[in-house]
Amino acid sequence: MAVLLSSLAPLVDTLRGRGYVVVGPTVRDGAIVLAELASADALPYGWAVSTAPGRYRLRQQADTCFCASVGCGPGVTGGYDLALTELTDGYVVESGSASGADLLDRLPTGPASPPHVAAARAAVESAAARMSRTLPEADLHELLAGAYDSPRWDDVAQRCLSCGNCTLVCPTGFCPQPVPTVADPQARHLARPVRRVGLRGLRPVHRLVPGRHRHHRGGRRARGARRTERRRAVMDMDTSFELLADQEFLAGLTKAELDKLSLWSKRKVFHAGVRLFEEGGRADRFWLLREGHVTLDTHVPGKGGVIMETLGPGAVLGWSWLFPPYRWHFSASAVETTLAIEFDGPGIREMCEQNHELGYQLMSRFLLVVVDRMQSTRLRLLDLYAGRPA
Repeated sequence: MAVLLSSLAPLVDTLRGRGYVVVGPTVRDGAIVLAELASADALPYGWAVSTAPGRYRLRQQADTCFCASVGCGPGVTGGYDLALTELTDGYVVESGSASGADLLDRLPTGPASPPHVAAARAAVESAAARMSRTLPEADLHELLAGAYDSPRWDDVAQRCLSCGNCTLVCPTGFCPQPVPTVADPQARHLARPVRRVGLRGLRPVHRLVPGRHRHHRGGRRARGARRTERRRAVMDMDTSFELLADQEFLAGLTKAELDKLSLWSKRKVFHAGVRLFEEGGRADRFWLLREGHVTLDTHVPGKGGVIMETLGPGAVLGWSWLFPPYRWHFSASAVETTLAIEFDGPGIREMCEQNHELGYQLMSRFLLVVVDRMQSTRLRLLDLYAGRPA
């Protein structure tokens, strides 16, 4: 049964009152971003963005979605808690789950009249009719698999900043259902949810700008920083596979095994002072350090936070993702700007369960890391408590 809700304010307030963190789009610093909403007033009513290479501008809302052409909107038919259709005098709301019905019972709603329900359906149909953008009527999965080597990707890479915002803001980038498997081996595991699939090996555009056009030019320190940037740029031009093949920790793995690992890896940069994780927190990733240093520390009774070990290039950071309850045994901080390869822990565990040979290879390597880490901790604690009476 549909009901009428006068505004989104009681919905947001009720969710927050029940302990939920409400996240949604909002205008901040001249951009629409996803952030925690303190109230419904923070929503970007009437605003959208215009984007182009090197350009981002807020503008008045227009109809730019293309969901109607692929049969996934703007109306919904299932898989939701609450479905809201905006009218001039409120929202027509339908519950699609027990949780949604329970939430509706707590909101100040009234019954939606037949004219309201008809107006909501007409609004959805009108929104679909106004969509000026469409996707071609084609098998998109086959189309993408056949265009793996298209020069279009190079064109995109020339403009890419490698910031990841495209996957954060795209309304089609968080599909919860897996897409069908593509037979082409170059397409790899497209059967995973779309949110797991990312473009890799794209060159950051700021690495390609000639030196005379770059900002913050200066003296010796600036020139040294530019040399560092050029060196990192060369490293960033490597593909994920090439980066993994250069890691001593992964020496001996086959090309096929490294290729599988690359699907769950990405580059990361940690600036000086950044805390990578905290002792007792959820462990769901690990890193291979390429450049820079990271300290491991833990709380020692009577001593407070104590640094146990400092890891440098070539070291492995993180093993707690392997063993339940998947909680960090140490805390970690970047001593300086640190380049690393980050791996998704749950994804690697799932892959190892499906490929026992690869699982054995990784487990044998990580057991050496665990033993070395525990031995370093033992020696550090002996040093801390040396000379103290038993």
